[in-house]
Amino acid sequence: MSHNLDEYTPKQAQALQVSAKYDFDVVTLSAAWALQKNGFVGANGGEEAAESWGIDEFAGLGPAEFIQGGRVNTFFVGAAVPVGNGELIAQWSLAKPNWRWEDTGTKARKVHVYSLGYVYDVSPRTQLYAFGAYGKNYDMENVFHADNSNSRRVALGITHSF
Repeated sequence: MSHNLDEYTPKQAQALQVSAKYDFDVVTLSAAWALQKNGFVGANGGEEAAESWGIDEFAGLGPAEFIQGGRVNTFFVGAAVPVGNGELIAQWSLAKPNWRWEDTGTKARKVHVYSLGYVYDVSPRTQLYAFGAYGKNYDMENVFHADNSNSRRVALGITHSF
């Protein structure tokens, strides 16, 4: 399907976010909620619409169904527990899109992302980290995708603050 920008101009992408964090000394808890409409505000949602429609201005906004009035409610909870000279971190998020895929008519599935990691303080300015994550119905390149693929990631690294 080929479109040009004159045929369709997407609505302005919008987001509303609320978050909270509290340190109980033995555990730090975090929670957040976000609502995004008409595509990703941060333009980090993949190239699906730009590729399928051939319109560069849609790059990063997400799938066509999202930028044509779709909404996503996202929920996040996390906990960080001091362990040794670092922190054990566990997080879960849920994204609930409200659209149906144009090609199949099926409802876009909920996305779940689970992660577990450890951050080790080597010095006041240097940390080592390791984490593993699993995303159900989550595509690392396009976030929401009709194929409902699953993703797994493992990372090891070092962070140094100058």
